[in-house]
Amino acid sequence: DGKPDLTGIWSNASLTPLSRARGVTALVVPKDVAQKMADGTAIAGVAADDPEFNRNARYSDPNKGAPPKGGSDFGLKGYDSFWVTPGTMLANVKGEYRTSNIVEPANGQLPFKDPGAQAKKAMAGFQRYMTGNAPYEGPEETAISERCLIGFGQTGGPGMLSVLYNNNYQFVQTPKHMMILVEMVHEPRIIPLFKSKADAKYRPSAIKPWFGDSVGWYEGDTLVVETKNVNAAQVQAMISPTGTLTERFSRWSDEQILYEFTVDDPAYYTQAWK
Repeated sequence: DGKPDLTGIWSNASLTPLSRARGVTALVVPKDVAQKMADGTAIAGVAADDPEFNRNARYSDPNKGAPPKGGSDFGLKGYDSFWVTPGTMLANVKGEYRTSNIVEPANGQLPFKDPGAQAKKAMAGFQRYMTGNAPYEGPEETAISERCLIGFGQTGGPGMLSVLYNNNYQFVQTPKHMMILVEMVHEPRIIPLFKSKADAKYRPSAIKPWFGDSVGWYEGDTLVVETKNVNAAQVQAMISPTGTLTERFSRWSDEQILYEFTVDDPAYYTQAWK
């Protein structure tokens, strides 16, 4: 149909965080600096040289035995690094190595309206997301993650970010739809495409799907996807049910899609951020 083809298997595995690390001021750094930063990155809080979780491990020790009585095997101790694939380098965007995914505001930080209250709310929501509503009197009270309804982290979006593993995506593009199949929990995003923003039609507001209600259109060679009405139970979402998140997909090269998104949500933030 004359539009750039986005169909294919893609990965956004990267060690670049959403927000810039404390003490880092530059958005773009040379390759040697990026490599040093990547080499010193802790994988989800575990040091790269931790003998219990070596980045270069390729097997699990069958003779290791059970964890100590009263201990916890939740999370990282349930893996060795064979299963963990967050990437090995900072994100390379149009040939530049980035220290944060956030480019606006210029400081690379989320512009929360009330950082303390929002952090507390996010932690409470994350606990519900991970543990559900004990004592689990029915299957609907178990956690969203336990039921594998939504992946761990923000990999499915809206606003698709890299996570600890399963950072692959399959794009299937037709003249009327874009389908993005997310490796994590096999989440499908099926986005109807319209001739223009003016022609785009959302679902009734009473329907609150996972990942929100997304519609798309082309602006020149760029696919624009606008999402609203995110399900309030999707507590790890970066926008409120009243916010809008706009994604932009364009072919930068044969091997790279330039992916951008902008969050406009006065309920959560003091300004739009990108």
